[in-house]
Amino acid sequence: MNDITTNDDVKLLVDTFYSRAREDGFIGPIFDKYIHNWDAHHVKLYQFWRTVILKQAAYRAHPVQMHFKMELTREHFDRWLEIWTATVDDLFAGDNAEVAKYRGSKMSDAFLTILDRNK
Repeated sequence: MNDITTNDDVKLLVDTFYSRAREDGFIGPIFDKYIHNWDAHHVKLYQFWRTVILKQAAYRAHPVQMHFKMELTREHFDRWLEIWTATVDDLFAGDNAEVAKYRGSKMSDAFLTILDRNK
């Protein structure tokens, strides 16, 4: 199994993850409610994860703010992380795969902390 090393790898990870997340009975409806243009959303996600995993300067927005109105709970973030980690493990192995899982975990915790403060 290969590591995450290219833009195509990031695209595969993002596409596979969001396909699984959208099918999930718990968090899927949230995505369907708030995301109306999946193509545009995926472009942002590719940029975000290329920045995080591959250290490319591709994303320069503030991802937390768009989640304020979504009424997310710890359980939503836990499920997101469960699907994220399983997707990384199913597709990749290596240092960058570990970075993806670690950063996903830290991002989940940080988002929840910020969202809790802004209720």
